[in-house]
Amino acid sequence: MKGVMILVNPRYQLEVTGSTRDKNGRSIILEIKLDNQNLVLANVYAPNDISQQIKFYQDLNRTLRRFSDSKLIIGGDFKMEIRGFTMQNSEKG
Repeated sequence: MKGVMILVNPRYQLEVTGSTRDKNGRSIILEIKLDNQNLVLANVYAPNDISQQIKFYQDLNRTLRRFSDSKLIIGGDFKMEIRGFTMQNSEKG
């Protein structure tokens, strides 16, 4: 069984006004009201298989378009490679 969630510190007084999740448990989207602002929070867990990723991202894109005029915060495991990025040790020794 797969599933993602969004945890919120209980100190924040927020109201969940809507929610959407995909049938495979790989994404959840919460529409919230916090400090008189409407926000959209999303968490994703992309599949490892590239062919499944394509379908997943197509579906996610279609879903997120509903929130194109909203303030969106999205996080998760995107299974994306950053090409050309290298880590270098900044310590000299």
